[in-house]
Amino acid sequence: MPSLSPREVGQRIATIRRTRRMTQKQLARAAFLSLPMIKAVERGARPAGASVHAPRRGWTHGPSPDSPPGR
Repeated sequence: MPSLSPREVGQRIATIRRTRRMTQKQLARAAFLSLPMIKAVERGARPAGASVHAPRRGWTHGPSPDSPPGR
């Protein structure tokens, strides 16, 4: 299978996002990425790859939803 260009990958991401009726902002929050990053990936200005990923489970900007209270 031939590899896809960053633009083709971005178009696929945008299509799937729209199919799921998500905004770019909602996708950015769900993926733990910035809105400018999502916009850049979707337009092909930034490749989506190993350097563009959600953080590992357990890393958050605040307490984990399954953390005991007070943590």
